[in-house]
Amino acid sequence: MAVIGVDGGGSKIVVRVARDDGLALSECVHNACGNHQIAGVQAAVLAVCEAVREAMEQAEISDSDVESVCLGLAGADHEWDRSLLRDAFRDVRCIPVEPLIVCDTISGLRLASKDLVGVVLVCGSGTNAYGRDEQGQECQIGGFGYLFGDYGGGYHLSAEVARAVFRAEEGRSPKTRLTDLMLARLDFPDVLSLKRTWLEENRQTPPVHLAELLFDAAADGDEVAIQILDRAGAELGQAARAVIRGLSFSLSPIPIVGIGGVIQHGRGRLLEALERDVRTEFDDVRFVIPTVEPVEGSILLALDNLPR
Repeated sequence: MAVIGVDGGGSKIVVRVARDDGLALSECVHNACGNHQIAGVQAAVLAVCEAVREAMEQAEISDSDVESVCLGLAGADHEWDRSLLRDAFRDVRCIPVEPLIVCDTISGLRLASKDLVGVVLVCGSGTNAYGRDEQGQECQIGGFGYLFGDYGGGYHLSAEVARAVFRAEEGRSPKTRLTDLMLARLDFPDVLSLKRTWLEENRQTPPVHLAELLFDAAADGDEVAIQILDRAGAELGQAARAVIRGLSFSLSPIPIVGIGGVIQHGRGRLLEALERDVRTEFDDVRFVIPTVEPVEGSILLALDNLPR
């Protein structure tokens, strides 16, 4: 028998099929949006369904082989979100069994805490923060974008890279290593050509993968990149502190789990700034940066949810 775990974010959907002893049978990645707050309910649900069906085909299993499914989805922050999604998945009837639908914060927290107690910070294409204490009280901070107070997700950091490059070219900001890195990544000869192309396209959002350039530039000592990463780390730290203040933890130390591409695949400055900020107020904490992908948390929750 098999279980299915899904990690659906703003820029990709990862599906893993595993045996009921946890051994992976297949995994597929779709470059599509699994966040209904961004793509809309119908588009997000259909994208998840397509990815699930592809993973099942790769694993050579049928609907009758599936015992449990967990969908860890960005944007499924509140019960009204999850209720909306449950109804949508029932309507399309693409998931073999009634899925457990959780926010990606919950599946991320499961990577470090079987009883789902602690704090989790998500920093992938967007950001989110969540915590749950021993009494079952919950606190969720952010997750709704820049207008609502967020800072530091992949899309936002990519925009910061582009802004730094354009401002440096105009002399409004210091020169930065990000210029050469961005032009090479996007295959443009100079900043003026890039600017003209984006203006003609009426582009409002740069490619999310530009955020990766910050870590390379910071490793080379680029002050512009360092400042951006320091602020992003501090913002995540502020979110973590707000979650801890909103709950009543008695365990020691409090686990703080960091998931998402920006945190898990990032290096140095951002993590240092995050830890530094949190410890200004709370020192009895333990930082956990999982080495496995977030979809593993969904697999663990699907296994936890197996019929007994």
